[in-house]
Amino acid sequence: MGKKIFFIILIAAGIFLRLYKINEIPAGFFIDEATIAVDSKVIAQNGMDEYGRAFPFAFEALSDYRPPGYVYLTALVFKFLGPSLLTVRFVALVSSIIGIFLLGYLTKLLFPQRKLLPYISMAVISTSQFHIHFSRIGYETTLATTLMLGFFVSLLILFKKRSFLWTIIGAICIIVSFWTYPGSKFIIPVLTGLLLIMGLLKSPIELNRKNVIYYSLFFLGICVIAYIPSIIHPLFDKRPISYIKEGTNGTLLGIITTKPLLLLNSWLYMFDFNFLFKNGDLFAYRHSTKEQGIFLSIFLVPFVLGLMATVRRFSNKSFSITFLIILTVVLGIPSALTSNTPYGTRILPIIIPFSIFIALGIDIILSEIDKLKIWLKFTTYALIILIVTFQLLLFSHIYFVHFKTTSLPEFPQAGADMAKFVKNYRQQHPKDLVYFLNARSCRQWSHDDLNLWYFADLNNIEMIKWNNLFREKRYKYINPFDAYDRITIPPYSFENLKLYAGYDEMEEAPRGSLLVRCGLHLENIKPYKDKIIKIFYMYPDENREPYYILSKKL
Repeated sequence: MGKKIFFIILIAAGIFLRLYKINEIPAGFFIDEATIAVDSKVIAQNGMDEYGRAFPFAFEALSDYRPPGYVYLTALVFKFLGPSLLTVRFVALVSSIIGIFLLGYLTKLLFPQRKLLPYISMAVISTSQFHIHFSRIGYETTLATTLMLGFFVSLLILFKKRSFLWTIIGAICIIVSFWTYPGSKFIIPVLTGLLLIMGLLKSPIELNRKNVIYYSLFFLGICVIAYIPSIIHPLFDKRPISYIKEGTNGTLLGIITTKPLLLLNSWLYMFDFNFLFKNGDLFAYRHSTKEQGIFLSIFLVPFVLGLMATVRRFSNKSFSITFLIILTVVLGIPSALTSNTPYGTRILPIIIPFSIFIALGIDIILSEIDKLKIWLKFTTYALIILIVTFQLLLFSHIYFVHFKTTSLPEFPQAGADMAKFVKNYRQQHPKDLVYFLNARSCRQWSHDDLNLWYFADLNNIEMIKWNNLFREKRYKYINPFDAYDRITIPPYSFENLKLYAGYDEMEEAPRGSLLVRCGLHLENIKPYKDKIIKIFYMYPDENREPYYILSKKL
């Protein structure tokens, strides 16, 4: 009973770490979140995307098409919460918490005789720094991972006994996950196909062979239906598929000759201890803090023990172990196929089998500790509790103190704060003109124009006109990121606002106008020091690196 209480406390702690200051950390919008914010806003208010298309199936972004699942769910949240960071992150947050309990249920279905194991696996994933981080960002992969968990649970239940409810749940999970994140389009059909082969050859003793074949075929049929939009509109998947060329010369022969080895090398990298227990994904702050691994480092030994136990118990008669191994192989392929190292968003689903491996290892350790003399047993448990508590506190300090500052270049708080200020200013001074200097000259990845539209709640129709103006110019470039850097957008005026104004336009602005300038151009406004009314800094706690400077035209 005491062990169960301890793991329940860890689960509660993990949920708390997902909820704490969710509307503040990360401090601002990452570029993908800004795009989701705008699309969900215009869908919620006008039933169209940012280019004026009514209820589109996929949302056109800067360089690809965004699947509709996360956007439409966020649009529904927008109806209740309005414009805020929490609105964009709400779906990821809720789905991550649901995912904790779905993993516990999956573990119970796989190992029904081991009563404590579901609680252990839930505690492992709930305290995973990786899973906590992705639950606090508006990333589609968190929702997709939870939906895939729902499908896995449905599959295991249906393989044992027929259920109309779980058939519907499984079908819904497939369709929505397919159109939430691209990795699902590979993982679900491949996994289901391998299970179908198992059923056709010889079913494990725990399952109903007819059910394995029937439901595998049924869900593969659902996959085919879910693929129809991709067949009709191949552009939807063009960018994800293009990543397969990563590390090759781009030709078909080059992919065939070099990709298998790269795939194996990247897949094996998932098991790297530095990646799992020390540094995590070093690609960007939107993937991790770069100071913590995927799991608490105390779980390294249980992970190894769990892997060893799984390999040792592997048998064609044990469906649970076979399923776990197939799951591990399949879930790691989307990342390995498209990146030379584990890539944050694509590798997130691997946390499912890895959490179970760690849980198996912990279960083994606990059984061995229980054999010790009572004083040694309690001493060992006390030491474990102390280490786990320390590591959770250390992660909390890194994430809620250091990460808030170190991640600001990718999650700029200043843009969102500036937009809120401008919104309030316009409400108080409706007749004043507001001029914005070209925001794209600040940072390549700056999408503060989107933050502005989202928070300031500007007229959607005018927003759509401006987006289409930029879109026409963007398509003249083969690489959309080149367009992002090189296109000069003419000043665009609406609702007493002039976006992308230059210095000349600002010089000619009438008296009383509010001039919003990029902080990197601070030297250009030295003559106007006495007119500055507000400065927004990249690092606001330190008043360092001016990001936006607001001055009044006198």
